[in-house]
Amino acid sequence: MHKINRDKSVKEAILFFFFLLLFGVVVFLLYDVHEAFASNQAIEDLLLKEELPGTVYKKDFSEIMTQTEMWQWLEGPLANGIWRTTHYNGQLIPDN
Repeated sequence: MHKINRDKSVKEAILFFFFLLLFGVVVFLLYDVHEAFASNQAIEDLLLKEELPGTVYKKDFSEIMTQTEMWQWLEGPLANGIWRTTHYNGQLIPDN
């Protein structure tokens, strides 16, 4: 009686670990974490690590302390990062 229960428990444990392994493989193969990291890093570099215009020393988003500096960041690095003035080939984008 105990041997039958033990054999059944071992089979269920093996099946469960196989399921976990298969589930892990499927989940990790569906999402390319390197591409996601590269995208997040590019956005962070573009918007948060860009220097504020008109400051005496290097100052980025993490060092903003006043409302004036916040507006400098909004009108400088954020606006330049969101709205481009040139195409990737160097031609100007029309204002209309």
